[in-house]
Amino acid sequence: MQSILVSDISLGDRRRAVRSEGKIRELKRSITQDGLLFPIVLTDDHRLVAGFHRLMAVMELVAEGVAIRYRGKSVEPGCIPFLYEKAVEERAVLRAELEERLRGGDLTPVGRASAVTRLHEIYAMQAEGPWSTGDTARRLRELKALNVEAGMAKAQVSRAFLISRFADDPDVAAAQTDRDAYSAACKKNEAALAAALGVSNDEILSETFMDKLIE
Repeated sequence: MQSILVSDISLGDRRRAVRSEGKIRELKRSITQDGLLFPIVLTDDHRLVAGFHRLMAVMELVAEGVAIRYRGKSVEPGCIPFLYEKAVEERAVLRAELEERLRGGDLTPVGRASAVTRLHEIYAMQAEGPWSTGDTARRLRELKALNVEAGMAKAQVSRAFLISRFADDPDVAAAQTDRDAYSAACKKNEAALAAALGVSNDEILSETFMDKLIE
C-alpha cells in the first residue's frame, strides 16, 4: 500500500467539511489500538476525496508522536496510506456487482462468504468513521442480500469471514450449505491453531487446555 506525507495532502473543498471532534477522538483511539484499517482517497494531484476524519485523526497522532500502523505494518513517520480516486471508482463497480450477486441467491456457500467479506471491506473503506460487522449485517439486510432474521445477521457475517479465510480448502469449497461450510472452516481453524501451538486438536478443545490459556 502506498503512503504519502500528511503535509503533502490538499484538503481543497474538504476544508469546509463538518468536523466532528467525537469522530476524531474515536478514530484516534481505534488507530492507536488496532492501527489504521482503511486508507484515505486522493485525486491524482493529492486532493482529499474521502477520509477527512481519518486524516484529521492521523494528523493529530503524528503531531503527538504516535507511530501509525496499517493492517499490522508500520507506516513511515508522518505518512498515511492512501488510494487514488480511480481505484475507488473501480471498487464502487465491484460493490454493485457483489450486492447484485448476493441478492440473486445463486452463489455457492464459499462464493457467498467471499462476497460478504469483500463487501464488508468496501463498506468500511467508504465509511467516514469506524465500521463494524453489525453495520455490514444491517446494510446487507436492507439490500435483502441476507435472508436471515435480524438477530442472526451479524453472526452470519462473522461466519462468512471465517469461511472466506479457508475458501481455497477443498473440504470447505465442497460444502453444499452455509452450515456445512462453516463447520468445515471451524475444523480447519482449530487444526491451524493446534499446529501453531504444537498441540493436538483434542487438546485445543479440552477444558484443561483452556484453563491453562486463561492462567
